[in-house]
Amino acid sequence: MTCGSERLARLCEELGRRWAADVQVSLEAHMACGLGYCHGCATGTRSGPEESPLICADGPVFRLMDPDAHVGADR
Repeated sequence: MTCGSERLARLCEELGRRWAADVQVSLEAHMACGLGYCHGCATGTRSGPEESPLICADGPVFRLMDPDAHVGADR
């Protein structure tokens, strides 16, 4: 679990891949409504045709990587 800069999140993702660990990140955003109506807190990361997750409604904690996606990284 991490909360901080984008650089810290990238480092945690790299370490998570190396050790096949589940990494979660807590995000912050300016929220006008706090209910998901205004879409002002969209994460900007789309998954397929779906709209990007909203920090106020879908978060604020998100899985950064799936530990099952580990593909033989050096340990």
